[in-house]
Amino acid sequence: MSKLRLRTAALASAVAISLGGIAAGTAQATTAAPPAPAKAALTSSGTTVLGNSVLGMNQSWASPSGRTVLTMQGDGNAVLYKDGAAVWASWTVGTGHHLSMQGDGNLVVYTWNNIPLWSSGTSAHSGAYLSVQEGNMVVYQSILPLWWSDFYPQVAEHPCGTYPHGICP
Repeated sequence: MSKLRLRTAALASAVAISLGGIAAGTAQATTAAPPAPAKAALTSSGTTVLGNSVLGMNQSWASPSGRTVLTMQGDGNAVLYKDGAAVWASWTVGTGHHLSMQGDGNLVVYTWNNIPLWSSGTSAHSGAYLSVQEGNMVVYQSILPLWWSDFYPQVAEHPCGTYPHGICP
């Protein structure tokens, strides 16, 4: 046999073995599905997101009616929408990767390699949780609100223009 025919036969065998593995269910996937958003509990006052919950890109948590939605967009920006209109944003376009409601009570947008870009500034409140309500989202410690999105609404144009991560100089 010529070298070309031997290489072709070897390649055909490798393909057949790979396809056989797929058919037999033994092949390993090379890409993982995106993680499912952490479970959130619906209550009459809002959707409760407990500590150690992560929202990946293109995933959302919604209020009980579904009219208010917190989305970690594919562009890296965490945005709260009410009736389809943006009412708050993290201003992390192009750099954000996931939103985390941490066990220490801090709501944080991170890069893909876990560098914090934006936070609610509510760390050191173990047991705090996020509530997605109608037109608002609130970080609570028990019944005490620690941070809420309409306290510093960030819509339309950011007051600091194009400064990185919405931080004013």
